[in-house]
Amino acid sequence: ARALFEQLKDGRLERTYRARVAGIPAAEGEVDLALSPRGEGERVEVRPNGLAARTGYRLVGADGESALLELRLLEGGRKHQIRVHLAAIGHPLLGDPRYGTSFSTALSQRLGVERLALHAVELRFEHPERGDEQRFTSAFPAELSRGL
Repeated sequence: ARALFEQLKDGRLERTYRARVAGIPAAEGEVDLALSPRGEGERVEVRPNGLAARTGYRLVGADGESALLELRLLEGGRKHQIRVHLAAIGHPLLGDPRYGTSFSTALSQRLGVERLALHAVELRFEHPERGDEQRFTSAFPAELSRGL
């Protein structure tokens, strides 16, 4: 367990996510905004003096009002990092009651998205004893990509 934690801390444990967002961002990009918890609550916000956090994304598909993105945590792995970063660039996750907008909420309802449209599709790391690469995948749920 300790070896896996070290890989996570050093950025060697790689996680890839897929998400459906409101609007259509550029074909690819990187969000580099520091994050900090807000008070005692469950919210996280962008703050210049917060902890470093970088998220990379690539456009996978779009339908005119929403997009499917592939995302990687390039630095950080902070609580709600993907959710806050996407909301900060004007493309909140569909089904996000905490960081969504009135537009993303209405779009989620219209498209039948009833949960957070974020899913871990791949996890890769080095086996702590054998040293070989371990790779686990999980298909993006069909109900979240409906219409794309």
